[in-house]
Amino acid sequence: MMRLRKCILFYLFIIVTSSINCLYDFDGEPVKVMSFLVPELMINDTEGTFVLITREVERRTGLKFNIVFKPTKRAVEDFKAGEGDMLFPAVEGIYKKKDGIIQSEESFYTKKDYIFTHKNQPIFSDVKELKGLTVGILRGYLDHCVSKDFKAEDRDFKIEETDNLQQSAIKLRNNRIDAFVGEETAVLGSCRILGILDKVHYDKNSPIAIANTYYVFRDTDKGRMLEMKVSAALHEMKSDGTLDSILGN
Repeated sequence: MMRLRKCILFYLFIIVTSSINCLYDFDGEPVKVMSFLVPELMINDTEGTFVLITREVERRTGLKFNIVFKPTKRAVEDFKAGEGDMLFPAVEGIYKKKDGIIQSEESFYTKKDYIFTHKNQPIFSDVKELKGLTVGILRGYLDHCVSKDFKAEDRDFKIEETDNLQQSAIKLRNNRIDAFVGEETAVLGSCRILGILDKVHYDKNSPIAIANTYYVFRDTDKGRMLEMKVSAALHEMKSDGTLDSILGN
């Protein structure tokens, strides 16, 4: 019964999506997609797990995506200021409808953040264990982090921002920071690139934050049309196993 209900809802969703096309006709117009580089996940406009997902969404919707990469914080700020039609990856709850931004009905990834340390240092499973330490993060990470303990203004550890995760990994290797925090796949990819994957460790069973990842759009006729098309494609990709295949699940 539940499966039948989901199928009915999906086909109703497709019908609504088709009928609303009259509200905004893209007519081959490229969709400007704001994004930022993330090791393993966002390598360039054709490589990276998230890019492969997005290109498959592009194929299924019949849209044309022009992905524009900028430094993380600048990509977010420029999108909020009005540049671009959509942005990804976006962590749940960060963007608000009251600010004129909506997120896709469907998520495409579960983001898990961990505390990484050098192998000659203890493994940390909780933000509270970072007291008195210097912790590296990617610049702009606090804007996307869903861990209240880590974002707290009265935190009792020092934060050192870097422009990319490789810089944090190098600082950890050179004992210039005590730990660094980031998304699992991206951090491991950075360490692999630097050849120091065997030099870091983390508690895989204790992420400090878990959050679903989405696409976000403007709350306009065009943005709502984009959201419906993208979410329909993602729903289809989940149903036929394509999303799991790309993610390696």
